[in-house]
Amino acid sequence: MDTFLASTPTSAQFARRLAHHLDVQVQEIEFQQFPDGEEYLRYASDDRFHLLNRHVILVGATECSRSLEQMYRLGCAAAKHGARSLILVIPYLGYSTMERAARPGEVVAMKTVARQLSDIPRAALGNRVLLVDLHSPGIAHYFEGDIVTLELTAEERFAVA
Repeated sequence: MDTFLASTPTSAQFARRLAHHLDVQVQEIEFQQFPDGEEYLRYASDDRFHLLNRHVILVGATECSRSLEQMYRLGCAAAKHGARSLILVIPYLGYSTMERAARPGEVVAMKTVARQLSDIPRAALGNRVLLVDLHSPGIAHYFEGDIVTLELTAEERFAVA
């Protein structure tokens, strides 16, 4: 399998551990922040076909709106540049405690996050989201369209330790 694994900056350590287990390299992403706060992202390759027909794995926690936006942009770019499949690995899903409205007028932030990630264009073989230890198992159903979601748990690892 021709796999391309990349990461947002805040999830680089997790991505390196995952890459080691998958026996692949973490590919470089160019990040630059401009003085006005805007951000530049680029898959670091001069080959315009470097993502074409590749299985792209993006690792990124969504602990803040900046990281969420990076995942969204990188996912959109991977699909646009011909990724065969796209897997979003989200070791920490921010906003997951805001999965329902308790008072009138509250924003169900988790639903809006799931919608945003669901709006990433579809790779040729589809998009998948791997979520880890969700606050509520129903959150996996917030994702829309034909995106496939799977919740993983670290519980067994901790129980054995």
